[in-house]
Amino acid sequence: MKYIIPTVALLLLLGCSSEQQSTQETQEPSKGLVETLQTKASEATQQVGNSVKEGVEAAKQTTQDAVESVSKTAEEAQQQIVETTQKMSNDLQQATHDVKQDIAQATQEMANDIQETTQDIQEAANNTKAEFNAAATFKRKCASCHGATAEKSALGKSQIIKGWNADKIISALQGYKDGSYGGAMKGLMASQVSSLHTDEIKALADFISKQ
Repeated sequence: MKYIIPTVALLLLLGCSSEQQSTQETQEPSKGLVETLQTKASEATQQVGNSVKEGVEAAKQTTQDAVESVSKTAEEAQQQIVETTQKMSNDLQQATHDVKQDIAQATQEMANDIQETTQDIQEAANNTKAEFNAAATFKRKCASCHGATAEKSALGKSQIIKGWNADKIISALQGYKDGSYGGAMKGLMASQVSSLHTDEIKALADFISKQ
């Protein structure tokens, strides 16, 4: 009996010592595992943070590149619009200049044509005047009734026109022509002067006034 109790006590001490040692051995690997997990978690967190940071930087760069690309495209488009507008303005100015030159040239040509035509008309009028022979006309139209020097009364009914001045003769001849002058000889004289124009009447009146 005296040996049993000490033996049991010894066994209990050995058991406790063994359990304490086993607990200590179990705790030590657990502690190392926790530290390892913490280290790995820290590394993983750091790696994720780095990845996120790199992703953010990449996104910023991509955004910046896109903005620069859009800005460059907008600048190029604006420059193209400016160049196109300038070209259109230059073309319009050139076209306007050409039209003005064409108009000026056409106007000058028309003026030259008008001047030439006027000269031709004037020459024709001068030639007509030169061709009109007052003496021959008087002899053909007037002398048979008024006498060779306008000294007779036509058919004994008209006034003697010898000695009239040119203005009085012109007024009478124009009056016969438009029907505003004349007596008994009005109808006959109207037929005689109807073919004469103003310059011819003046020339004939001038000739008669000098008889």
